[in-house]
Amino acid sequence: MRSPADEFRQFAAPILTDALNQSKAIVSIARHDDQGKRAVRVGLEIPFADPLPTAEQTVVNGPVRFQGMTLVMVTSPIRDRAGKRVGIDVVAFQANALKHITGRD
Repeated sequence: MRSPADEFRQFAAPILTDALNQSKAIVSIARHDDQGKRAVRVGLEIPFADPLPTAEQTVVNGPVRFQGMTLVMVTSPIRDRAGKRVGIDVVAFQANALKHITGRD
């Protein structure tokens, strides 16, 4: 019998993989539970801050250097319909790939 965490990973991984594949700018997506514990990750293994800060709003960090890339990290709460935080997503973007999206150098 699978645990709820295993079922969640099996459910979430394809969704996050699809999101990762939508943009070459995204190199990693990690979904955490409401306590900040990583539940699933797709893309590169990046040493995220652990434990995560209690994310009540979206926070942009960086740029940071990792494996020869310059990354921008975006941490954002996941909320249910009532507005309660139920998880946290951390998405790592290649900074140079974001330039064409933002129109900034």
